[in-house]
Amino acid sequence: MHYAEVSERRNEMWYADAIGYTFSVVVGHVFIKPVIDNLWKCVSPTDKSAHMNPWSSGMVGCLERLVYTLSLQNGNQAFIGVWLAIKAAGKWKAWEGADKVVGEGRYIYQTFLIGNLLSILFAATGFQVSQSIAEGRILQALAIMILLCVGAVIYRVWAGRHAKQEIRQREEIKSPVEVTEHNNI
Repeated sequence: MHYAEVSERRNEMWYADAIGYTFSVVVGHVFIKPVIDNLWKCVSPTDKSAHMNPWSSGMVGCLERLVYTLSLQNGNQAFIGVWLAIKAAGKWKAWEGADKVVGEGRYIYQTFLIGNLLSILFAATGFQVSQSIAEGRILQALAIMILLCVGAVIYRVWAGRHAKQEIRQREEIKSPVEVTEHNNI
């Protein structure tokens, strides 16, 4: 189909965009949040303040996926790169400071990267779903939504297991130190 045909059909099929944006923003949030929560457990398993205000991060993620999908739909993919550069520049000092203070800057940075990559994947999938539905390829739209959701669940399970391993390793490392300190008193 030519662009003009797709645009005309899209006007008639407003629900294609509604489904694509809903997948990108809402479904994306439902699948990304548990992954990020598991990764934050690796950063600081006991310190809840390590990831302060998780609701604001979730809101930023939802808005980002909305804007990413809109950018893709309007052919302005460069915006995504510019936004990520601005976002990374704003957090650079915090990652360096975290690395010096608690040795966790790398985990925080990787959590940031994974969250952003998942957001871009859900936004791109929402865009593709919108396109596929507008072009009448409903099965393709369903297939790509299901594949990404299954992939996100698998990654969530893996991240949860990784978080549990990380917590166990930290407890094993911490235990002998605590025992030594206790014996020295």
